[in-house]
Parts: sequence; C-alpha cells; structure tokens
Amino acid sequence: MYSQADGHFFFPEMSAYNYKVWAQAIGLERGDSKATLSGDTPRVHFTLADTTDIIRQLSGYQVLASLPENTREHRRGKVLLQTM
Repeated sequence: MYSQADGHFFFPEMSAYNYKVWAQAIGLERGDSKATLSGDTPRVHFTLADTTDIIRQLSGYQVLASLPENTREHRRGKVLLQTM
C-alpha cells in the first residue's frame, strides 16, 4: 500500500474480488468498508470518529513508555510491569 499526504492510498495490482477494507489511526476509531475490484479503480471513503479509549490502540511498549517515572514508586512499578 502506498499513501500520499492528502490521504489517498494506492494498492498494487490485485485480483478482481470483493474486499473488506478498514482504516484506523491512533486516536481515531476504526472505519470499515467494502471495495469491489472489477477492472475499474474503486474509491472507498472513510469517516473516522475520535476514540475515547486510546490505550487499546497502543503497543505494550507505548503503554509502558507513557507511564510516569517521576517518583521512586513509579519507577519501581514500571520495573515490576516489565518483569511480568
């Protein structure tokens, strides 16, 4: 998949088929759609709503990195989480 700054994405040549497609970005809910490839270039539009639960979208490393380290207790808590 290739993308441009204006939000357009381009895929390499694919077989004619009915595809389920989705888009997601950190901080936004996932948007689902369908694309039918049959020779013409299909256009699929997504509207992504703000999410209220960003933590589910982050990797374990990102969650751990976001935890505070400003006190000895915070640092100790991060060490304990890393060793679990």
